[in-house]
Amino acid sequence: NFSLCENCNHPHLWDDHHLPCKWFSTLPAEVQENDTDYIRFLLNYCARIQGGDRRLMYAVENLCSNEDAQRENVKKFCSSYSKLVATTFAPQGLLITQQHLYSTLLRTKSNAIGFPFDSNATLGWAVQLDICMVNHSCNPNCAITQAGNGCIELRALRPIFKEEEITIAYINIPAFPDVRTRVAHLWSEYRFKCTCDLCEEQTKTL
Repeated sequence: NFSLCENCNHPHLWDDHHLPCKWFSTLPAEVQENDTDYIRFLLNYCARIQGGDRRLMYAVENLCSNEDAQRENVKKFCSSYSKLVATTFAPQGLLITQQHLYSTLLRTKSNAIGFPFDSNATLGWAVQLDICMVNHSCNPNCAITQAGNGCIELRALRPIFKEEEITIAYINIPAFPDVRTRVAHLWSEYRFKCTCDLCEEQTKTL
C-alpha cells in the first residue's frame, strides 16, 4: 500500500488515493517492495483521469515526447511498461489505453527532472510544466533546489543579465570535465548536441 494512505485521516486525500491504492495492493508483495515509481505514477495518473481530474493529463500532453529522437531502449521500456500496466490493471477497472500510457511515459521520460529531496542526493524525479521547459547549459545560471515547504524551486546561482536565458545543468558537470565525453553523454541521455558557451569554448582548444 502507499505509505501516505496508511495513516492518512484527511478525507480528500483518502479519496484521491483510494483507487490507485486498490490497484497497487493487487500486486504481489515482492513486486511492491521493488522500485515501483513508474507503476505508482501511472496508477495515480489514471485514477485522476477516471475520477474526472484531467489537469495532470493536460499538463503532460503539453510536453514534447521527442519520439523521433528517442533512444530505442527508452521506447522499448515505455512500450513494454505501458503494456504491462494496461493488461495487469484493466481487469481491476483501469480504463486508460496502452497507447495513451505509452505516450504518457515517453513524455515523462523525456521531460522529468531530478528532484533534490535533500542537499546530498537526488532521490526522485518530478514533472513540472514550467521548470521542465528550462534548457540545459554546462555553465548554468540556475539550479533546482528544494524549497522550505518541500516543493521544488528554481534558484539563481549568479546574477542573471537582462534577456539572458534561464538555464540549468541536466547532469553533474564536474563529473565530465572533458568536453567530448560530456557532449557524448548529453547526446546519449538527452538526444541533443550541447552548444553552450562552455562547450564551444572548450571545443576550440582541442
